[in-house]
Amino acid sequence: MEDSIGNFVRQDETSKRFESFISQNNLDRSVFCPTSSFDPSHITECPRRMIYRARGISPDRIPESYMDSMGDLFARKKWIEILSKFKTFRMIDKSVVAADCHYNISGNIDAILNIGEKIYVTKIQPLTQEEFLEVKEKGAFKKHVVELIVYIWLTETNDGLLLYDNQNATEYMSFHVIAYPPVIKSIMKKCLILMDHKIQGTIPERPYKSKKSQECVGCEFSLNCWQEKNSNDKK
Repeated sequence: MEDSIGNFVRQDETSKRFESFISQNNLDRSVFCPTSSFDPSHITECPRRMIYRARGISPDRIPESYMDSMGDLFARKKWIEILSKFKTFRMIDKSVVAADCHYNISGNIDAILNIGEKIYVTKIQPLTQEEFLEVKEKGAFKKHVVELIVYIWLTETNDGLLLYDNQNATEYMSFHVIAYPPVIKSIMKKCLILMDHKIQGTIPERPYKSKKSQECVGCEFSLNCWQEKNSNDKK
């Protein structure tokens, strides 16, 4: 092959127009999906933040774009497809909704696996390279462990598997998570308190003294939250 590749591949008006089409369709737009129930993936967050979500309050900003959410979705679908092919264990179900109306909590389990004589509730967590290295060094993220314990509780099982996927490389690692009653009791208590706030139309006391605290900086309701009085007055 004597021709240089540069002779027949280029960035020109056609490719720029194609990129423009993508941009015009807002693939980088933000995603906000309000829900009246409490999501297990948010259970470790500030109770005030959870109430804003459950009440459908419009956020100041939305941290995740449509493209980011699709990346996470594809990573989960990839692993569900991979896990379904193994003959050493059986996938009982996938994309399972788990909920408890008494505690107003619901979410989605990626897969339920039968390995040996045990049932494992399985969650797949896509990570960036930086996050994956942190997990390698320090272990599983607390919020992911607690979320999986919620699903173990909701499905009345005893074991879970947390599978981390490095989206920047072909790397993965897993953790075995078991039911832990003190955590489950704490979650139940938090949900009941939040339910009471939701019914009464009140908001919890702000747990932070400064809007510069780590969660406040990353919170999509921060501006609205710090403009309100820190009281349980009806809004």
